[in-house]
Amino acid sequence: MRKNRFLPVILILLLISGCCPLVSQSPLSDPSKAYFDERLSGTWKLQGENKETVYLHIGKMENNHARIVSIEHKSSGRLDLMEFVMFPTKIAGHDYMNVSFVKPYNDIEENKPAYYIARYDFRDDNSFSLSFLDKDMISRAIRTGQLKGETEMRSIPLGKGKKTEIECVEMTESSHKLVEFLKKKDPEKIFSQSELLVFRKKN
Repeated sequence: MRKNRFLPVILILLLISGCCPLVSQSPLSDPSKAYFDERLSGTWKLQGENKETVYLHIGKMENNHARIVSIEHKSSGRLDLMEFVMFPTKIAGHDYMNVSFVKPYNDIEENKPAYYIARYDFRDDNSFSLSFLDKDMISRAIRTGQLKGETEMRSIPLGKGKKTEIECVEMTESSHKLVEFLKKKDPEKIFSQSELLVFRKKN
């Protein structure tokens, strides 16, 4: 695994929110039966290069979902803030997150379900790692018929007249089929290890 060059959570989730490169119509489990993982409660810190820092504030909501407020302290002195709703799913002994944006960040059409799937792993009581599904592997699974879904290329402006092409991937499988797919895969391979994020508890 190569060393993480600090691709902050906000940058990752801004990308998947605005450009939807990897989204699922279905969560991994029933939201109405959600449970709150008490281990996640509190404030977590991700220290990056160039004096950039991300804090995750995680707390319990009334429906056993977790509210996540992410604050990025940039080296320029600027603060970026985003808010998410999450509930966990445990599959074959592994912990996963079903993450949704709180509007207005999410540009997915209104009333259309949109979940971003992540894996988290507690290294000890004071730190956990976070990784997201590998988009290339999911795109390949859709093209080869292992998963139902759609892919499309989208032009994304970079500023100063520059653009880039990015593949957007939407999984349309049921929750049951998604779980069966994950059970057959090695989590270390299906979830990207190249941008593994490690958060440590803030005392």
